[in-house]
Amino acid sequence: RDQPRSRGLGDVYKRQVKIYGIRSSPLCIVQEFVGDDSLDDRLQQSTSVGPELSPECVLEWAIDVAEALADLHHAGISHCDVKPANILLRKDGTAVLADFGAAVDRKIPSSQRVAEFGSLPYVSPEGLKDPAAASLPKSDLYSLGVVIYQLLTNQLPYDGESPSDLVTQINAGNLARPSSIRPTVPRSLEWLCLKLMHSEANKRPSSAAQTRRMLTGVKYWLSFRTHALVTLLIAALALPTLGFALTRSWTDTDQNQEQDGEDDEKVVEIADTCTDIPPTPWFVLLDCRLCRAGRVYGCMPVLRWWRNSCTPRLLATRQAIVSVSQ
Repeated sequence: RDQPRSRGLGDVYKRQVKIYGIRSSPLCIVQEFVGDDSLDDRLQQSTSVGPELSPECVLEWAIDVAEALADLHHAGISHCDVKPANILLRKDGTAVLADFGAAVDRKIPSSQRVAEFGSLPYVSPEGLKDPAAASLPKSDLYSLGVVIYQLLTNQLPYDGESPSDLVTQINAGNLARPSSIRPTVPRSLEWLCLKLMHSEANKRPSSAAQTRRMLTGVKYWLSFRTHALVTLLIAALALPTLGFALTRSWTDTDQNQEQDGEDDEKVVEIADTCTDIPPTPWFVLLDCRLCRAGRVYGCMPVLRWWRNSCTPRLLATRQAIVSVSQ
């Protein structure tokens, strides 16, 4: 019975448990050994000893599962039982989808399919009304939304005391927002989680591939926001120091400019009246007259650039003339 549903999975295992072979008599499925760590184990650890699972980890796992579902749906297979216990973790932390016991190969005619139900808390509202709808791709997306909700809040969205109460709550679709249970949940991730869990299938993302892209976008946004906040914090801490340094620099510059102004007046006066010193080079005289005119007409910023870009020869000659006059 499991062989038709498992056909083709060996080529689609980027984010699923690898299946190496299937034998019907006796029934045997040879598959990859991932380990004994699952999202269900992480949830139990978080609930009992803490700490809470970080939104960044939840996002990474959700992206892995969405990618697995995208590959499966592209191959015409619905998992039909997405839940934390069926999401295993490799040693590198990658989440992989496992347990295809309830999977449905949609290429097989519906009359030949074996109808199976997934775990009740993760079944979509349309799947509760029509078992055939439970095998549609958007039902898997609903289950992924429930998994994300549970990972973020450490509890299921609905907690009916009996199966009938649970079915009533799922059909009603009245659930608490994750941020009301855990205020640190990012709003963008919360919005996508609730969109995946929408009671109307046509208002969920159109496919698992689109869901993966949306989750990746949320991941990049959260990363950008974190780095932007760090950058702003560093800038806020650095601005007072930078402001002090600039103020000190401007004060020193103004004092130097005052001294330069006095020197310029001396050089021009010497060049105009004195005959007992060597002739003043034309470029030094031009520099001094320009700076004196700049102070009069208020264009000193441009002339300061001129002064700072002068050659060492000009500055040295200017200082020599002032020294001779003294």
